[in-house]
Amino acid sequence: MLKGSDGVHRPVTWDQALMLVTGAVKQTREQYGPDAVGVFGGGGLTNEKAYQLGKFARLALGTSRIDYNGRFCMSSAAAAGNRAFGVDRASRSPWKTSIRQTSFSFSAPTSPRPCHHSSSTCRARAIPAG
Repeated sequence: MLKGSDGVHRPVTWDQALMLVTGAVKQTREQYGPDAVGVFGGGGLTNEKAYQLGKFARLALGTSRIDYNGRFCMSSAAAAGNRAFGVDRASRSPWKTSIRQTSFSFSAPTSPRPCHHSSSTCRARAIPAG
């Protein structure tokens, strides 16, 4: 979906979406540097896919900004939080602020809402802002 100048979201083809993503990534890297682009993987990735995602981030995008949802929602993180701090709450997540402040977000091929509700809620709040 792409938001038009009239504020209405309209479907686009994969080719159109990929061209838009490519242009936005290039413009962002040129204007703010490579670490202005980040990659957010998931705990459901196989080792091979996680490796490929990391390689893509570092080599194709040139960014060191790589994170994944397992750090925020795994039981091991809750256990560590309980042991270290006496609570199992999630850490203050800088990526949530980044999502709210971003002017462009692309997810493929994933379904953020069922896979990581917290980030999808931030994305949903950012949509009305454009």
